[in-house]
Amino acid sequence: MEGHDSTLQDQLLHLLDHVPNGATVERLRSLMQTGGSHAGKADIARALRGLSERGLVQIGVARKWHIRRRMGAATDGSGFDPTGTPANWLAAIPCSALLGEAAEPEEAIPEGKLVPDRDLLKRLLPYYQEALRAGDGGSPFDVLARHGDGFVFLQPDAPWWPTRTRGRILRVPLSRVPGSFQSVLAKNNGKKLLLGYPLHAITPRNADTQPFFRPVTIFRSRFSVTETHLEILVPAMSPAIVQDWLRDQRKYGGWDVTRLRSWLLLEDQRGDLQEEDDVAPLDFVEIPAFAARLAAAVGRDQYQPLTPGAIARLIPKVPKTGYYNALVLMPDSGSKYTRSAIVD
Repeated sequence: MEGHDSTLQDQLLHLLDHVPNGATVERLRSLMQTGGSHAGKADIARALRGLSERGLVQIGVARKWHIRRRMGAATDGSGFDPTGTPANWLAAIPCSALLGEAAEPEEAIPEGKLVPDRDLLKRLLPYYQEALRAGDGGSPFDVLARHGDGFVFLQPDAPWWPTRTRGRILRVPLSRVPGSFQSVLAKNNGKKLLLGYPLHAITPRNADTQPFFRPVTIFRSRFSVTETHLEILVPAMSPAIVQDWLRDQRKYGGWDVTRLRSWLLLEDQRGDLQEEDDVAPLDFVEIPAFAARLAAAVGRDQYQPLTPGAIARLIPKVPKTGYYNALVLMPDSGSKYTRSAIVD
């Protein structure tokens, strides 16, 4: 049933993305039937509730369902009112979030002993390639003073994170992208960008050291530049935890790293996992579930509610050390070994 619901949710999400004025359950059932689906109203209503719980859709007037979108630029999701002059804040670039490419179906590997041959190697290479892309978070790091030069913040108008079955496309008006960051794009030979969420910002006590940040997770994404837009192609993947951030939690947060990772990736559903327990990770973790777990772990250290569907519009230039509901775009910082291995 879970697989059926997941497929139906993906079909409904795709339909709603092409119906800007929204649609009722009955209208959606009619559209589904036109495409050959036999889903009933109860099935569609249950799937829509599931999408709503995941923060992807919402119901509006006349009981019409819509893709969840931001309700105006004034809402920044920060949980506090910005004060001071604009010079004290870093602004995110508004952008559009659209459904992306469908995830490629995984080719089943036969059970039992595998006979190594060239055909098997060809089948395994895409898996190795994706494992390298997803598993190496690199060491993304920058000082906040380089905003607009080494990185930018984005504020999507709709759910921006990938699901198990489909990626996302972020369309950023090129006119809003600083010229210095456009130069970074032109020089990016690896043709990958890192989309990071949320932000862990640190302002050192030493006044001579500039505030800096790391994203907690990243999505390594392809991109293209047209005459009018920067398009970021976010693949269907779970968030990849930045390993340098994770290691720092032992030193600065007092966490057992194994325990923290298990908590964040929902390997421990009950909250009582012991370090020696052997628990298989979930196949896929969506960023809202990850953010909820992270928020519970960091507690008072979050200075903006970690709500992926309401990305903050403004980030302080000199933030208090803690976590911010920001979506950062920066060049791929994977190791040279990882980049060359993916190409090979």
